[in-house]
Amino acid sequence: MIKFEWSILPEHVERTRRLVESKNDDPFVKARRGRNLAVEKPPITRDEFWTQMVACVLTSQQKGGPNDPVPRFIRQAPNPLTLDRCETQPYLAAYAAQTFCDFGGIRFANKPGKFLGENLSSVQGDTCQEISDALELVRTLQTLQSERSAAKLVARELQGVGPKQARNILQCLGLTRYVIPIDSRFAKWMAEMGAIISLEYLSNSDYYCCVEDGILTLCREASLPPDVLFPCVLDAAMYVSSDGDTWTDAAVAGYY
Repeated sequence: MIKFEWSILPEHVERTRRLVESKNDDPFVKARRGRNLAVEKPPITRDEFWTQMVACVLTSQQKGGPNDPVPRFIRQAPNPLTLDRCETQPYLAAYAAQTFCDFGGIRFANKPGKFLGENLSSVQGDTCQEISDALELVRTLQTLQSERSAAKLVARELQGVGPKQARNILQCLGLTRYVIPIDSRFAKWMAEMGAIISLEYLSNSDYYCCVEDGILTLCREASLPPDVLFPCVLDAAMYVSSDGDTWTDAAVAGYY
């Protein structure tokens, strides 16, 4: 397997601190801090899990900035792809694909539609209970191990969901602090600091965790006690810094 090696230098630590400090007042970053770093978190419902799964399957195909099609689709009220509505569809894959086409701007509508059709059973029955138990463990025991175990389970049980998308779902549910979705924008930022990531190998869980360990080390070194820099906050700062649009409080509330 391809290896990931990274020598974290003082200038990398300083650059990371500057990035996060520059985005501290952004509504998206503030929302991430408020939800993901909360000591007490509410239980996750099947409906919430389904909604974030839909969003994350879609954003694996295209951008997810505040004015892009996917967040606008998720912010619809009422949303045409709620769990209740999807459970009444005899041919969910076709219904979802047509819904995406009708909305416009959703790329490769048949592919995410197929994934939703295949994933419906994962929020029902024994599989649903296994995922619910893993989410509850993360909610009540906020550790790297519990987060990684939940991400691994979600990636295993859902179609169209790999290590990155599984972490995206958990993060958007407000559950995770340590595991984050590593995408091309993250890879570009890290490459500028000498950390070359193979996007192809990120589909491998072991390689993904190695890269994630490097980011965890960077965050620990960039922390300024008593404030701890958690990877989920770095991810939020990275996300908004590479986005041409500005997140508003209303956009954040509608999406998350």
